[in-house]
Amino acid sequence: MALALAALIGATGSRPASAQGHDAPPSRPLVGVALGGGSARGMAHAGVLQWLEEHHIPVDRIAGNSTGALLGGAYAAGMSADAIKTLLRNADWDTILRPDLPYPLRSFRRKEDDFDYSIKLEAGLRHGFRLQSGLNPGHQLSLLISRIMLPYSGVLDFDDLPIPFRCVATDLEKGEAVVFDSGPIAPAIRASMARPGTYDPVRLNGRLFADGGILNNVPVDVAKAMGADVVIAVRVGPRAEEKTSETIAGIANRSISLMMQSLERTKLSLADVVIVPDLGELSGADFRKSDEFVALGYKATEGHKDALLRYALDEASWTKYQSNLQARKQPRVTPVTFVEVKGVSDGAGAQIAQQLSRHIGRPPNPPAVEEDLNHIIGLGRYSGATYGRLDSGDSTGLGVDIKDKSYGPPFVRFALEVNNENKDISLNLGSRVTLMDVTGLGSEWRIDTSLGSTLAFATEFYQPLGGDRPIRGGAFLAPRASYARTSENLYTSGDLVAIYGRQRAGAGLDLGWNSDDRTRFRLGYDVAYVRNITRVGDPLLPRSTGGEQTLRARFDYDGQDAAYLPSRGLRLVSSAQWFLAAPDSPRRFGAVEGSIRAARPVGSNRILSATIDGGMIFGGKAPVLYQFSLGGPFRLGAFPTHAFRGPKYLLGSLSYRFPIGRLPKLLGGRLYVVGLAEAGGVFDRPSSARIKASASAGMTADTLLGPLFAGVSVGQGGRARVYFMISRLVR
Repeated sequence: MALALAALIGATGSRPASAQGHDAPPSRPLVGVALGGGSARGMAHAGVLQWLEEHHIPVDRIAGNSTGALLGGAYAAGMSADAIKTLLRNADWDTILRPDLPYPLRSFRRKEDDFDYSIKLEAGLRHGFRLQSGLNPGHQLSLLISRIMLPYSGVLDFDDLPIPFRCVATDLEKGEAVVFDSGPIAPAIRASMARPGTYDPVRLNGRLFADGGILNNVPVDVAKAMGADVVIAVRVGPRAEEKTSETIAGIANRSISLMMQSLERTKLSLADVVIVPDLGELSGADFRKSDEFVALGYKATEGHKDALLRYALDEASWTKYQSNLQARKQPRVTPVTFVEVKGVSDGAGAQIAQQLSRHIGRPPNPPAVEEDLNHIIGLGRYSGATYGRLDSGDSTGLGVDIKDKSYGPPFVRFALEVNNENKDISLNLGSRVTLMDVTGLGSEWRIDTSLGSTLAFATEFYQPLGGDRPIRGGAFLAPRASYARTSENLYTSGDLVAIYGRQRAGAGLDLGWNSDDRTRFRLGYDVAYVRNITRVGDPLLPRSTGGEQTLRARFDYDGQDAAYLPSRGLRLVSSAQWFLAAPDSPRRFGAVEGSIRAARPVGSNRILSATIDGGMIFGGKAPVLYQFSLGGPFRLGAFPTHAFRGPKYLLGSLSYRFPIGRLPKLLGGRLYVVGLAEAGGVFDRPSSARIKASASAGMTADTLLGPLFAGVSVGQGGRARVYFMISRLVR
């Protein structure tokens, strides 16, 4: 009963572990280690632990904070120093450190959001309009901790680990340091790692926790309270004197570090040995340099060998120590008999548990479990998930805890399109409101609006069918309605002669299939009322109004690693339409169009991309405004938008880009120089095709506001057009 109560409340103090059967023989003292926080600098702890192992110095107690809690917990759970080194070396830190889920792991609809609404901020309407926190929810970090601690995730008393363990966190609301000694271990470690300004704080049992380093970065006192006679402290935080970046983030981080250092001094004075690795120019962000950190941690420990070797064991005693440690390891591989999901409503929990039921009947397989949890988070509804073993009587279950997004649903995405094509400026502001789980897990209602050069409204309801595959894919039904008012330029022999206005109001219904997060097929029927008028210039075409009826099919494959500026992968978009009726068309006709885009790295951060687009009208003559067009940025950029029209077209392009720097972290990613060559044309018959060519050069980046391109395009006859765009770089 006392243990259950401690797990419910959350531990707030340490207790000696002597009652747990972890005492050292009377002939030697109990040795404890206190591992401090320091982001990537904490990887040096693995080098310290390796040196202690090699020199037969036992570790009887471990207390850690932040990265020290992660590595200390792994060591306490039975991982060797070599295993921890391998873990650090092989971890996908690019993914773990991302504030959002990587593009390939997102559901197809979330990829559509990224493509159509490219501003990198998401807002919510749950409690009024609120932007996302901007911090990292730590989903991938939580999965890493869950995987490490899985064999002992059912342990509620940290003294029951092979090595007794504690980690520290800070209660942000009470303003006090908290020592976790019981309860689920993975959430406790995650709370200890919630560095302010980097990761979201963690709420456990009604309390809000952040990095323990705020008040106790190197928990020597905690190791002492565990009964350690000797404490080896390892400090890996920033240096007392360190160059500071004159940015908001740099000043804030340095201020936190200085406050932590003033509190550390008292704690470190309690230690018997204090190891402070000289990490040189390595920073807390250098997670990809784990081997260097480990080597420097090992070297620093070697520098204290005279003080440490007095605690070394002889061969016989070391063998006995290792044997006792091995006997305390109790990794459970019992098959899962049930799945329990917390953190969501009962209905959503039951649906998610159903999706995870494939894990029943076999021991938990971390990669497979994490794949399914990434699919769930990829839906965009939740911010993160953890998992572990859940014991209930004689049964073993898979316990999953889902973390909700505090600001939604509904969610809101935004788009900004600015196109300064020579002296012509177009501006559009767009938004997408998405209501989720309207009729169950995976169902969505979208509401899209656009104001500016294009006035548009669209809505679609997405309903998964079958009920058992909303996460990994399956059939869906999607009724929709839309209204749009647009304008198009009409050219004759390369000269602008009219600006045509189009209004279209319609509705439709699609039946589709998502096979996975990359592939989708839709088959649908549309009806619409269309009105076309000449706004400016010669009335090349008569005013036309009338009904439009269309059967359509579309297949999409998105295997690229980013919506814009991908570094690798393939993206395919293909569509076919059969117009049963259209204004000014006495006959039915069809249209097919396809686009294939590929990217691959060809050197250090240098990317080669190729694109082939094409389309054709068949079965009858299509009105001019239903024909294909070329011209404009990335569609023969040296020529005006819609400069060429025809019933068939073909366009090929090849681009090469290389980085020249980075934008400030809050504004975007790498800044590239890009070169682009294009060739193509519109035609009635291939024999009559007149191929046009265009070359473009400039700078591009994927920014907070969306993809940016600034440059010039030059074509045949010396044609040139200057572009500044914040817009979709592909159709």
